[in-house]
Amino acid sequence: MDPKERQLRRAEERLRREKEVRANKAIFALCVVLLVMVLFQSIGRAVRERNKREEASASSEFLSDEVLGYRDLVHEYAEQEGIGEYEDVLLAIMEVESRGTGSDVMQSSESKGLRAGTLEPEESIEQACYYYAELLKIADENGSDDRSVIQAYNFGPGYLIFVGENGGKHTRELAAEYARQKSDGETVEYTNDVAPDGWKYKYGNMYYVDLVEQHMP
Repeated sequence: MDPKERQLRRAEERLRREKEVRANKAIFALCVVLLVMVLFQSIGRAVRERNKREEASASSEFLSDEVLGYRDLVHEYAEQEGIGEYEDVLLAIMEVESRGTGSDVMQSSESKGLRAGTLEPEESIEQACYYYAELLKIADENGSDDRSVIQAYNFGPGYLIFVGENGGKHTRELAAEYARQKSDGETVEYTNDVAPDGWKYKYGNMYYVDLVEQHMP
C-alpha cells in the first residue's frame, strides 16, 4: 500500500471515529434530557399528589363527610365547565345547601326551571356547576367580583347587575339592600351567628356569602 493510500485510510478512520464520538455524545445528551424529563414528571406528580392531600385535609376541617363524598363529582363537572378553580366554593355551597344529604344536594333544580328538589345528586351537581359558570360570565360582563357570584347563587343573577351598578364588590350592606328592595322591606326572624340582629329580609339569605365562606379552607 503506497503512502498516499495509507494516509487516506487513516483520515477515513479518524473521521469514522469522530462520527462515532459525536453520535455517542448525542445519544448521551438525549438520555440525559429524557432522564431529566422523567425526573421532573415524577416530581410534578408527587407535588400534585401532596397538594391534593393537603387540600383534602384542609377541606375535611370545614366540610362534612357526606359533602366530601361528592368531591370527585364536583371536580369532574367543575372541570367540564372550565371552573375547576371554584371547586372549594362549590363544595362549601353544597355544605350550606344540604350538607350533602338528600337528592338535590346543590339545591339547583330551580336554576334549571324545575320544581325544588327535583334533581338527583349527580344531576344537581352538574346543573350547579353549569349555573355557577353562567353566573361567572354575567359577573364578568357587569364588573362584579367573585364574592358577589357566591351571593348570586342564592339571590339569582340580578344581584350581579345590582353589584356592578354599585361599585362592583359584594358587601353585606349591598346584599341587605338588594334583599330589602326585593322583599319590600319585610323581615323574618333568623337565628344564626352570622346574623347579629337575629333577623333577615324575606328574600333569599343576605348572609349567604358569610355562610359559604365558613366552609372554605
